[in-house]
Amino acid sequence: MDDRVNNIKNIIYQKKKDYPNISKIWLKYIDELIKHLNHTLNKAEKVFDNLNEDMSMECISLLYLLYNNNEYI
Repeated sequence: MDDRVNNIKNIIYQKKKDYPNISKIWLKYIDELIKHLNHTLNKAEKVFDNLNEDMSMECISLLYLLYNNNEYI
């Protein structure tokens, strides 16, 4: 995956002179996606480092709903 990201970024850098605005937006977008992916991977690592036992799908669903609807709580 890293090779593909670097390849795409290199293509964008090569085109940056001719397409500065599009290049800037794509580079920023790719960087934000990578930052978000790293954050997600860190959270997954924490979860699996702290697991003691598996949870039921119902429990996972409930936690998901509570987490994503916390403005109502």
